[in-house]
Amino acid sequence: MYDTSIYAQHLNSLKKCRKRYTVIFFYSIIASLMLLIYGFLNLISISPDLMLKKITDDPNKLMSPNYFVLFVDSLIVAPLALFFGVRISVSQHDLSAIFNISLLTGNLILFFVKRDWDFFHRVPLSFGVYTVFSLAGIFFSILGLTTNFQYHWLEEQDGFPYFNEHLAEYEMYGKNWDKYNPYIAESERRKKTAQDHMDELPQLSPEQLNKLQSNSAKD
Repeated sequence: MYDTSIYAQHLNSLKKCRKRYTVIFFYSIIASLMLLIYGFLNLISISPDLMLKKITDDPNKLMSPNYFVLFVDSLIVAPLALFFGVRISVSQHDLSAIFNISLLTGNLILFFVKRDWDFFHRVPLSFGVYTVFSLAGIFFSILGLTTNFQYHWLEEQDGFPYFNEHLAEYEMYGKNWDKYNPYIAESERRKKTAQDHMDELPQLSPEQLNKLQSNSAKD
């Protein structure tokens, strides 16, 4: 027989893993799309700079090159982060989590280096947006990696993925499951010992009925 308490613990752990995968999946989609949209909106801001270029030749007053670089960065990083996030949550792929951590860590280091070069002096908000995106992505990638370790362990346990003792017994005994199932075995035993007809009740004579009635009255 199987320990139902162990099955309940495993099933509860599996539900927690699936909840984490759901959060990682939707975060990857929403965050990547938002970064792409943000990078595109920044790129649109080139238009005012083109008007400014006609008035002055000072390149330090132009934001267009900075926004174009940020858009290219989002065009590369966001789809890759989305791909790795989906692979983590849907396929439980460990290497995708490691690749995503490496990608976002490298991008974060690049931002801090460029900040020393005064790249973000005209676009300080963008530095915060891309930094938050990278840090959050690293956090969810680490969460996905640790969840994968737990999920892979659960895959090796008896009863995965349902963790139901009756299903496990059925898978173990196969066609002979009916012989080992205690509920079915008891039912079969009762069927064998049950009778198709009821014994007739004995008929009492009037004297016997009167005797029973008198005894009942005395009691």
